[in-house]
This record gives sequence, structure tokens and C-alpha cells, in this order.
Amino acid sequence: SIPTSAPTDTPIPTPDQVTVTVTQQMNVRGGPGTNYSVIGAAPPGASSVVLGRNTDGSWLQVQYPPGSTDVGWVFAQLVQISGDINGVEIAQAPPTPTPRPATPTPIPQDTPTPEKKYQFTATAWSASENRGICHFRGTIKDEAGNKVSGYSVLLDNGSYSVISHPSSASWWYPEKPDGEWDVSGIPLKDCVGWWWMTVVKYECDFNVEFNAQCKQFTRLSDEFKIQVNWPDETVIWADWVCHWDCDKGVYNTPYRKPK
Repeated sequence: SIPTSAPTDTPIPTPDQVTVTVTQQMNVRGGPGTNYSVIGAAPPGASSVVLGRNTDGSWLQVQYPPGSTDVGWVFAQLVQISGDINGVEIAQAPPTPTPRPATPTPIPQDTPTPEKKYQFTATAWSASENRGICHFRGTIKDEAGNKVSGYSVLLDNGSYSVISHPSSASWWYPEKPDGEWDVSGIPLKDCVGWWWMTVVKYECDFNVEFNAQCKQFTRLSDEFKIQVNWPDETVIWADWVCHWDCDKGVYNTPYRKPK
């Protein structure tokens, strides 16, 4: 029988193997899609070897449990990938399960719709190599996929704290792409290790200057923990989705520099 949770022992990959590391509690399924049944769970920090992928790479077939001969499938956007996923062969998916007829369950009219706990949630992150710099960046969108302006990301590793310029362009940074945030210039000696990322609303006086060390902000998301490893993972890309009040940032319309 397949256990309901993955061991946290990290497999030792060979140089040409691709591995994944789970970034948040997630389900492991019997095939590449939510229409396949859940065969277990993987906790944050669990790692496994990638054995295959579906055609578009949105689902990955992994050893499950790690180190065994059994397999499971995980959603690629919820794991950190180490290695070249394009070199992984496409795996044959199990037969699509036949859906069972569902018996509708009436919803009482006075039952409230569950509310999202945070205005922003993390959606996906990835890492790439650059031996010379430490760079954090990403995109903020709303639930419809529109890029969101005027919100920052706070980065904190316990001894070093910095806040990003609000997403999109302003008169301080007129070349910033829509919805994008980034932080660069952190010395490599201060960069390697664990970081906590949080979406915040910048509340220092933005009309006077932008201050990356601003301590006046409102937290709008849970903390998202990531690890920077030199030299393979020093450029971190982290995306976020806004659920409400997406037009209430420091500014709503990106600044366009006159030509």
C-alpha cells in the first residue's frame, strides 16, 4: 500500500537527474490532473526524483515515496525544480478515471462562502543560476490575470530586511514592467540561506522618495519561505495573486515616461 505522506529524507540525485522540492503542503495524485485520485500527501521540504512529465510540463511524475519504485504525480507550479526539466521524457499517463455520477448536495441559503484569509497568496516560484548576483523578482496579478500595480514585497532573512519598489512603473522607476516587482543589489554573503517573503503595502511617504528600508507597511499575505543556494539558485522568481482591493496600492495606474 502507498503511504499517506511522503518521507522527508532527501534523495541523493545523480548529476543528470532532475529533482523537485515541495514548497507547501500538497497532494500527490495517481496521474497528471486533478481528475486523478489523491494517493498521498507531500509536506513542505520533501524532495524526490523526477521520472517523467506530461506534454506541457504542468505535471511531473516523481518517485513516491522518494527512493521507492512507486510513482506519483505533482503539480509543477507548487514545487521547486532543480535541473533541466526539458530533458525529462514525457511519461505515459494512466487511463483517465471514469467519473462517478455526483449526487447534488443542497447548500443552505444561510451558509456563508468561505473567505480567503489573505489579500495576496503566492502562486509559484522558481530559481536560476547567476554566480555574480542575488536577485529577487516576480509578477503580481489579480484572479483574472490582470497585472496589479502599487504593492511591494518584503524580504527578510532575520538579519537583513528590504522592501521592493511597488509593482509596475512609477516616477522613481519609470522603466518597470507592469505588475513586476524586484529587489537586487543584496550582497551574496547576505543572500545565501532562508528568506521570508510577504506582500505589503508601502506606507512611507512615497511622494518624497522610495526607501527600500521603509519600516512603515501593512502585511497583506502570509509569509512565504524560500531558500537561496549559491551558485545554482541565486535568482529567485516569485509570483503572487491578489484576491481583492487590487486597485488600492500606492498607485493604480503605472507611470508612463513622456517620450
